Amino acid sequence: MQIGCCWFDRQNKQLIDQSKDISWPLNDQEYWVLEQLVLHRGQVVSIHQLKLPSMHRTTMIKIVDSFIHFLGKEHASLLEYIPDQGVILYKNATSQPSSLMMSPLGPMSYSQYLIVMLLVIAGCVYAYSGLSTTSHIKADYSEQILSKQGGLTQLLVYAADDEQDKLNEKIDFIVKHIKSCDAIIWQSITLALSSDKLSFSLVMKQQTDASWLYHNVKLSRAYLDQKWLSAEWLKEVHICD
Repeated sequence: MQIGCCWFDRQNKQLIDQSKDISWPLNDQEYWVLEQLVLHRGQVVSIHQLKLPSMHRTTMIKIVDSFIHFLGKEHASLLEYIPDQGVILYKNATSQPSSLMMSPLGPMSYSQYLIVMLLVIAGCVYAYSGLSTTSHIKADYSEQILSKQGGLTQLLVYAADDEQDKLNEKIDFIVKHIKSCDAIIWQSITLALSSDKLSFSLVMKQQTDASWLYHNVKLSRAYLDQKWLSAEWLKEVHICD
C-alpha cells in the first residue's frame, strides 16, 4: 500500500521510505493504528477504534505524530488528527501554492510585493508598540498536577474573587478530581471563572512535534450549588484519558 513516498508492507509489518531507502519496523501498536487508517482511508477513524484495549490515548496520538514525521514535510498533510473525532488518512496530500508571489487574481509584480511587505512590517510595528505596554496578567491560582501515569500538567485559574480562601477551596476540589485521572494528555489547563461563578471556560493545550493541540470547554450552571464535577464528566470533556 502506497502512502506518499512510503510503502506500507503489511506482511513484514514495515513502513518503508522509498525515497530515502529506510524502513521502520512497526510494533504491534503502531501496526494496528496504521492498519486501521489504511483500511478506512479517506474516512475519519474514531479514537476508540484506533486504540487497542491496553493503549492510552496519549500513546495513540504519539504514534500518529510519529507517522506524520516519518512521511516528511511533502506528504505530512496525508495524516490529520481531528480533536474529539479521530484521525484521517487522506488519499492525496493537499497541495500548497508554489510561490509567495501568487495571488487569487494572478502573480504580483515586484513593486506590489514590496508594498505588501512594507504594510506587513508597519502593521507588526504598530501591533508591537500597542502590546508592549500591556502588563502580564498573573493567574489567581497556579498548580502543577502529577497524573497517575507520571505526566505533569500546569493548572492556571483566573477568577474575579476577592475571597481567596473560598477560591482556594473550590480549586482544591477541582484539583483533587483531576489528580484522580489515570492519564492527562494536556501540558496546561487554563480555567477562567465568570464574575457570577455560574459559568467558566476551560482551555487545554498540548504540544506535539508537529503542532499544538487545543481543546476548549465551556460550562454554564443554573445555580451555584449545582453539581457538575465527576470522573465521568472529566473523561467526557477529554481532560482525563
